[in-house]
Amino acid sequence: MTGLVALSYKAVGLTVGQTYKFKIEARNTYGYSVYSDELSILCATVPSVPATPTNSNILDQVRFDWTAPGENGLSITSYTVLIRRSDNQFTEILDYCNGALASIMSTTECTIPLATLTASPFSL
Repeated sequence: MTGLVALSYKAVGLTVGQTYKFKIEARNTYGYSVYSDELSILCATVPSVPATPTNSNILDQVRFDWTAPGENGLSITSYTVLIRRSDNQFTEILDYCNGALASIMSTTECTIPLATLTASPFSL
């Protein structure tokens, strides 16, 4: 018997964000099998690394903003915004920077009262 005998397939030239469908059949001397169930694969990977955030003071508040990174095939569903404490550990301040909120997701920014960042466990 001659012909294709590969047990794997490498798809190339795929488009990020596109869903591809595959199915397999087997062949022997007597012929071809029925096709397998279909497998769907979304061409996507983890988001790109966000750029370093920037900050600005607005009266008695500090605004943190960032540029949305490349999504790589799937929409970003949340951000985790971490602030460094005076003990050098990072923590979230969800009352002000909950990266899962639609308002923060759409603007890629959050504002924290300066008093929060100058009180324990933080220090500016």
